Amino acid sequence: VRADEPPRVCRDPLADWRIDTGELRRGAQCGTFIATTNASTGTFSYAQITRRTPVELPYEFQVTWRSLTNYGPLELVLLGSIVLLSADRCGLFFSNESFDWIPLPGYRTQQEHTVMVRQDAKEVTLFVDGVKAHTWAFAATNTRGEVAVAMKGPRGNRARLLFRDVQVRP
Repeated sequence: VRADEPPRVCRDPLADWRIDTGELRRGAQCGTFIATTNASTGTFSYAQITRRTPVELPYEFQVTWRSLTNYGPLELVLLGSIVLLSADRCGLFFSNESFDWIPLPGYRTQQEHTVMVRQDAKEVTLFVDGVKAHTWAFAATNTRGEVAVAMKGPRGNRARLLFRDVQVRP
């Protein structure tokens, strides 16, 4: 910033999010967030940060993120399902009976990636760094609702997730 330019104003982005589980704080740079899991002593610790403005099918949900700890997976919570991303694999969760990991070569939770999901009434498509990674058949049970960024952490400990540049588009 030059001396004759006004300082850049960063709108308070925390107002766009609701903390369902865990903690959320601003990152060091404008528009970045750090989510921290709740250190639960259950099966795993968890953080879920929900976007306050509802979405409606069809929509695209995009985030640039990376784990700040060596634990995964990272999650995008959608309408009726969750896309999970872990080292070299991804999956669409909507029931314990139907979940299965599929290969996602080169994906690392501790490296920054831009992840985008496109959901319509009949399918969910995942893009990683601008490349189509997989499409799942999924009949959405809800046509309107909230989306969220989430992560699992180790039982009894806190894990952290840095995310930025969240976009939701019809």
